Amino acid sequence: MNSKIVGSHPGNGFGGCSGTAGFADFTARTAWRHGPARIDVFAFQSFNASTADVQLRRLRKENSELRMEREIPKERDAFFAKENR
Repeated sequence: MNSKIVGSHPGNGFGGCSGTAGFADFTARTAWRHGPARIDVFAFQSFNASTADVQLRRLRKENSELRMEREIPKERDAFFAKENR
């Protein structure tokens, strides 16, 4: 959902959809639904192209590091296997 659309709705700030889901207490980015055995909390974070790019770069870097960590033992084993022949 587009944050501009959500922010343009009056009232609870969640575009009116949370009222039918039983959420009663609201702040700018959080809604609470109180039940007999639990309390549900709905919180949302603004997500735009800039934050998506940052997240994507971080995940790509992490994937690269994990690939290297996975390959090092394979290369080490191949080196020692070749040396022991």
